Parts: sequence; structure tokens; C-alpha cells
Amino acid sequence: MNLTEQKIAFVLLVPLIAVAFFVNGYPIVQSFWLSLTDTNLSDLAHYNFVGADNYVSGLNDFFFQRSAMVSIRFVAETTVLVAVASIAIAL
Repeated sequence: MNLTEQKIAFVLLVPLIAVAFFVNGYPIVQSFWLSLTDTNLSDLAHYNFVGADNYVSGLNDFFFQRSAMVSIRFVAETTVLVAVASIAIAL
């Protein structure tokens, strides 16, 4: 059986891509599914599907809004600070 370099590369990459997708993709999908339920992490067997209610209540929560604003301010300030410091060092 004569395999070209492209076929060998494909045969070697497919298992790697499948494992990487499972290792990275499964936790993301599972986390998204859990976010759509009212499950308790100590008892994963009992849950009710609530849809986007968790997201709506989170967006309307004062503490979430305050945390989001602090995070946005932190990112903006550190970005400007790093840019100014980098330009100053470069000159």
C-alpha cells in the first residue's frame, strides 16, 4: 500500500484532532447544558430545564453588573497602561 505524505499526515492527524475535540469540546458543551438547568452540583441527577432564565437573572443582578463593569474598567485601564509603557520603552 503506497501512502503519500498527505495521506500519512491525514491518518496521523485525525486521531489527534478527535481527541483534542473531545477533551476541549465535551466540557464546553456540558457546561453550557448545565447553565440551562437549575441543577445543584452536589446532585447532578436531579435538575429542571430553565432555559435562559439563569442568564436573564444574572444580567439583572446588581453584583453581576458591578463585576462586569469592574472587569471592563480593568481591561481598558491595563490596555492603555501597557500601550503607553510599551511606547515609552520603545522610544
